Amino acid sequence: MTKYPEILRLMKDMIMKTKSPLGTSLKTNAAWCDCKNTHETHEKILYSGALYTSMGIVHRNAMFLPLALKNPTKEARLKLARPFTPLSKYVLRVPIFRDKKMEAIPKKALKILQFLGYEDVCCLPEEPYNGVLLHDLGFKKELLEYGSYLRDFFKQYGVKEIFIIDPHTYEVFTEVYAKEVSDFNFKMHLVLDILNENIDKLKEQWKTPQTNEKIITTYHDPCIFSKRLKEHPVIDQPRNLLKEVENVEFKEPFNHGRHSRCCGGPIEFIFMDLSKEVAKIRFKQFTETGAQQVITACPICYINFDRVRPKNVKLIDLIDFIYQNMEWS
Repeated sequence: MTKYPEILRLMKDMIMKTKSPLGTSLKTNAAWCDCKNTHETHEKILYSGALYTSMGIVHRNAMFLPLALKNPTKEARLKLARPFTPLSKYVLRVPIFRDKKMEAIPKKALKILQFLGYEDVCCLPEEPYNGVLLHDLGFKKELLEYGSYLRDFFKQYGVKEIFIIDPHTYEVFTEVYAKEVSDFNFKMHLVLDILNENIDKLKEQWKTPQTNEKIITTYHDPCIFSKRLKEHPVIDQPRNLLKEVENVEFKEPFNHGRHSRCCGGPIEFIFMDLSKEVAKIRFKQFTETGAQQVITACPICYINFDRVRPKNVKLIDLIDFIYQNMEWS
């Protein structure tokens, strides 16, 4: 029988009990959604997997993580939980710092979709976590149980189609739940595919650059998009989009595409120092291109790189980058 470190069992228990790895409420996870009352039905939804909220909280509360992870024993239950959520009314609550910039990314994705003609796509007033940590940490029994919970949650809202932004949600929904959870029969769409298919329409909305100067730009392939999605790799789509932005001079890092290197994020909760070193090694490949800005399409990659990036190099989420380069009245 596998013996998991206490910190991982804490996270598993937190997910199963609260439907969030940090104990945040479903309404908090959906705080980015501002179209709750404008749609009579919720047949088509944009679902963020609660990743942008939870990763934003981790990002803003990074000062607490070394304290929580320093001693992964039974004490970690309180050490990790105190910064993020009260375990009971007797535990001192430490304020949660939210990352509004990250939480705005799903909202921007929804606005872009609606510009492209997907006006009937909305979002839910509540949003449970996608369960991906259960998948990554090997809690298979709990993962399938959680997938059944998500199935029932979406069906009670009448959801039929789910639009997904990030690689982690897309993988666990299409490669696990859809194949191993009965009646998990939602139609799944990857937003990057839709953007790639509508490049010409997006180009009509591009801002006119203020100068002719090109900005050296590189892209980090999240491991799931480039390696683990065997039947649906997401490698060309981001590059097609970036190369169409007028003031972008695109350069590849040494390792890219299927040979991309990890950001270090998956090991953060066990080996925080090692995770940071992995991120530094990868970011060095970006700076060696002369890049002035680095684009990625994964919130976990984003927060791990943001801890190590030089201040003179911008780090931007791909959805945010597309949104920033469009004219909005």
